[in-house]
Amino acid sequence: MKKLFLHKFFPAFLFFAATPAWAATVWNGPVLLFTQPGSDPTQAANQDRLTAKVWLTRASTAGLFNAKTESAYTHFSSPSDTQWAYGELANYSSLPYKDWEDWFGGSAAGGPSVMLGKDAVVHLVSDDIYLSIRFESFARGGGFSYDRSTPGPVPEPSISLLLLTALPLAVVLHLIARPPALSPSDGDLSHLESCERNLLLAKAH
Repeated sequence: MKKLFLHKFFPAFLFFAATPAWAATVWNGPVLLFTQPGSDPTQAANQDRLTAKVWLTRASTAGLFNAKTESAYTHFSSPSDTQWAYGELANYSSLPYKDWEDWFGGSAAGGPSVMLGKDAVVHLVSDDIYLSIRFESFARGGGFSYDRSTPGPVPEPSISLLLLTALPLAVVLHLIARPPALSPSDGDLSHLESCERNLLLAKAH
């Protein structure tokens, strides 16, 4: 008959429960078309408020800036808290990111019009969010439009993950320090191994 010691499983459970999720957030939801309706950058309607920290907008001249932290465009800096790169969202982790003006090449490369119709990725630095973007227009007299991705659906947590996160830390520590020896049948052992596998899958997703 097999003997199963709970300390075989609980150190792994504790690690998964205590490990923070440092992975970046990728917005791979439906594509949204944003078109700036007016040239007053102080109006909310003229800002694309991506998050609480990044509000993309533009005045009647010059380039994009972050209305949350900036009052006007600054060369080779604006929009603040963002980085830009050409490429596909699927490759976000390996793309060479730059500030917005360096990204399209500035006036030496022909101005913002050179970025029109090209697939790109924006990194919202403080939020550590990546989203796809493709500019459709950028007029001399103000205004701009682009297609960008939105947040994807939030997956529902599995039952195993809910049970794990609900388990008091004191109970886990106690079981690790004083693991009771069990003598389950082969079927029961398979069930416990299945639970461990489910918890690993829940952590991965």
